[in-house]
Amino acid sequence: MFSHPVEGIEWDTLLSVSPQYRRFLEAPLDNNQSERNLSLALRAEILGGWNNDADIVHFIPFWRLDNADENRTHGDIRTASWTHIGDGWETVFGISKVFWGVTESQHLVDIVNQTDLVENPNSEKKLGQPMLDLTLFRSWGTLDLLILGKFRERTFPGREGRLRPTIPVDETLSVVERKAANADLAMRWSQHIGDWDLAMSHFSGTSREPNLVITELLSGGLVLQPVYPLINQSGLEVQVTKGEWLWKLETIHRRGGGQDHSASVFGFEYTRFGVFNTASDLGLIAEYNYDSRGKDSTSGLGNDLFLAVRWQANDVDDIQLLVGSMLGMDSDGDFLILEGSRRVGDSSMLSIDGRIFVHPSKEDAFFSLRKDSFLQIGIEFFF
Repeated sequence: MFSHPVEGIEWDTLLSVSPQYRRFLEAPLDNNQSERNLSLALRAEILGGWNNDADIVHFIPFWRLDNADENRTHGDIRTASWTHIGDGWETVFGISKVFWGVTESQHLVDIVNQTDLVENPNSEKKLGQPMLDLTLFRSWGTLDLLILGKFRERTFPGREGRLRPTIPVDETLSVVERKAANADLAMRWSQHIGDWDLAMSHFSGTSREPNLVITELLSGGLVLQPVYPLINQSGLEVQVTKGEWLWKLETIHRRGGGQDHSASVFGFEYTRFGVFNTASDLGLIAEYNYDSRGKDSTSGLGNDLFLAVRWQANDVDDIQLLVGSMLGMDSDGDFLILEGSRRVGDSSMLSIDGRIFVHPSKEDAFFSLRKDSFLQIGIEFFF
C-alpha cells in the first residue's frame, strides 16, 4: 500500500498479482476442453480522499488472462466512483458494487450487480455497475435509493471452458429487455432493533439472471441464447443474534420473466468460540434452500440442504477453512464445497477452492457439470 498527498488529496494505492491453478478431477465431456487451467489476475485499487474524507474517489480495475478459456480472459472496472458524505446522507456516483444478503449458501436478494460467472462458479464475484446511490441515515432506519444505468450481461465460460452447460451459451445472441428510461431502480430499507437486523428491498428492471433458450443456428448446431427479461423483485432479510447463534433468512418474490416464483433460504450458524482452549472459532452452518419452481429452479437449489463447518484460527496468518455440502432433498445429486485461505508472510495470501459434484441426476441443474469437479490453488501478492 502506497500513500502520498497530491494537491490536497491523500492517495492510497494497492496493487496485486494473483496466479491461479485449477485442476479438474475427471476428463471433460467435450474433447475441446482442458483438464487444467492456468491463469493470472491483476488488480489495482486507488483511493483518494479530500475535504476531511467527506469526498472519496475509488478506482478498481481488474484483468485476468486464462490459458484455456478465451471468455475467462477478460477485464472489468469493478469500481470507478465518487462518494460524498453529508450530514445524515451519502451519495455514490459512478461504477460501484452493492452487496445485499445475510445467508451463506446463496444470496437471493443480492440483485444490483451482475454475476461474473467465469471468475468463480459460486456466483459471488460481481461486475461493476454504473449507478447513482443515495443513502439516508435516519432514526427509523437506513434507506438506499438507487438508479442503475448501463446493463451488464452475465459472463459465461466459452466453448473450451469448463463449468459450462453441455450446450454452450452464445452471448452474441443475447436479448436484453429494457425500460423506456433505460435505467433500473432499486431501494432497500434496513434497521437494527435489539438482536434483530432487518432489511426489505425492491428491484424493478432487467433481470441479472437470464433465461437460457435452446436455439438452432443456421449451421445446424445448438446453442443457448441468453434472454434478460424485465422483472420486479421484492426481498426480505432477517438476521437474529442470540449469543453464539445466528439465525438467518432471505426470501424473495419475483414477478416477470415468464414464471412468477418465490424462493427462500433460512437456517442458522452456531459458533463455538475458543475451542479446545485455543483462540480458534468453530462454526456449524445449516441452511435450507427452497424455490417454488422446484426442479425448474434456474439456481439448481429448489429443495436443498446446505451443511458446513467453518474454522477460523484467529492467528497472525488469518487461517480460515470452510468445508460443506449441498444435499439434494429430491435425490437429484449433491456437491461438496471447499474454501480456505491464509496469509503467507506480510504481503501475500494463499487460497484453496474446490467443487465436487456427486451423482447428479439428468433432471438436476448441475447434471452438465458432472465431470467438472475441480480443486484450485492461488496466491495473491500485494504491492
